[in-house]
Parts: sequence; structure tokens; C-alpha cells
Amino acid sequence: METREFTSDGRPWTVRAIAPGELSYGSSPVDAATVEFYDKRQAGEHFGPLGQFVSSYYIETLLDGDDGDLDLVSDIPEWSIDVATMVEIRAWLASIAR
Repeated sequence: METREFTSDGRPWTVRAIAPGELSYGSSPVDAATVEFYDKRQAGEHFGPLGQFVSSYYIETLLDGDDGDLDLVSDIPEWSIDVATMVEIRAWLASIAR
């Protein structure tokens, strides 16, 4: 498991890569390499040091997809990652996943 912090449009994100067999946010082992996104602005008493869990994806899905931005929750505009930050995240994921 590896964790990094990124900033998108001034918002801090915790991004956590999880290897198969490791525990995910829901405390279940994952079957495939997975990446989780946490809103770091919400880190603290209610959500823990990573922040508020927002969404997760298979790493392969993000690496094989387009090079655009990522809308984590469609009805919450703040929960999206801009193109430039996704380029950084995809490069990081590629460096640890392959």
C-alpha cells in the first residue's frame, strides 16, 4: 500500500494505492490493484488522517482510460480531479503498478 497527497484546483487529496489482498476503505481485501481518493480537507476527528473517503477505482481502469479529468462524484463539483493532477496521479500509479 502506498499513499501520496496531490492538490487539484487548490483542494488537497489523499490518494492511496492498494495491492491485491490488502484491505480497502471498507476493510475488505481487494481482488485487483485499486486506488482510493480521500478529501484531505475533511481529515480529522470524524474521518481520520486520510480524510473523507470519496471513491475508488481499479488502477488498470485509470491507466487504460483517457487522459482527461476525473469526476469522482457527479453531483459534488468539488469532488473532481483536474487534468493536470490526473496526469501526475496516472504517472505515479504507472510507476508503482507495473
